Amino acid sequence: MSFQIEKDVPFAGTLGRGKVPKYPFADMEVGDSIALVDERQLKSARNAAFLFKQSRENFGPGHWDYGATKYKDGSGRLWRTA
Repeated sequence: MSFQIEKDVPFAGTLGRGKVPKYPFADMEVGDSIALVDERQLKSARNAAFLFKQSRENFGPGHWDYGATKYKDGSGRLWRTA
């Protein structure tokens, strides 16, 4: 079986088996943030940000870091800090 190499085919913006990223980490610049509606979503976003940060470190330079805040009402916000 042989494969043909194709140039300039736009990336579909999906992950793995056709999944679309849940959070826009790749599009965030330093100082950008996303609002999270409840504690469950905040925890999910923090876990996803941690995995995103680890995956970026595996591909060399290009530091990416984040910070998160939980508010009294259970909502929260996640910032790109680096």
